[in-house]
Amino acid sequence: DKKYFVFKYTSKTGEILGFTKRRAFESPDPRYPKWVHSSIENSNISLCANIFNLGDAIKYIRKKDHVILVEGPKDIIPWILTNHKEVVATSGCKNEAHIFDILPRTSKITLSYDSDDAGRKGMIGLVCLLSQTRELSDIDCYFFDGKDPYDYYQENKKVPEKSHSVFDLFQTDTELRNLYGNASFYNKGQVLRYVAEKKNISVEEAKSFFDMDTTAIQYKKIKQDNEKARLVRSQDENSLRKLQLKYGIV
Repeated sequence: DKKYFVFKYTSKTGEILGFTKRRAFESPDPRYPKWVHSSIENSNISLCANIFNLGDAIKYIRKKDHVILVEGPKDIIPWILTNHKEVVATSGCKNEAHIFDILPRTSKITLSYDSDDAGRKGMIGLVCLLSQTRELSDIDCYFFDGKDPYDYYQENKKVPEKSHSVFDLFQTDTELRNLYGNASFYNKGQVLRYVAEKKNISVEEAKSFFDMDTTAIQYKKIKQDNEKARLVRSQDENSLRKLQLKYGIV
């Protein structure tokens, strides 16, 4: 009754470094965890940082200068079946700390985690980590209409045709502030421009966004709109131009 699927973890040269077992049944019982990896003490699994499919994918990752990251072994299948063999699994959402010590640096990174909240937050964790050393424009992500990648493929016989910006992952102000706090100086500029456009505020106000609450931002926006409306009614073009320069508005 308590069956597990067993998968091997390999090095870049295909050497078997360890194994993982994936639960083949649903259970809330903590005695039957969803995943059981080989222990670090009794295997060489740390040499691949629990990256599944590394041995098969590495030559395609290097050739295409691109890597696709998914959560588990089954999530690899849709990508391979659609001729994207540069795909590896990170073995869950909490393994981002070491995977880039193992993977070669690529010009493009695609994130393709499950569509649940844990998958979204796992991708957010990866983006925050990567934002320290990589341009955010080098990263994109795929969403699967609320389904796991494998289930989506079973229904559609394809992966989604269009990728999304990493910013589509960030749903709350707290998540955006976390990204900004982690990001390199260059990426902070991208985050600022995104927040300015999303909230319809100037870049200068977007800088303040990371030090003030949402209510204060809304108050400043209302004050700005009222000031602009007054100048438009007065037809004072010179003052209106100064306001546009001050706030970066049109």
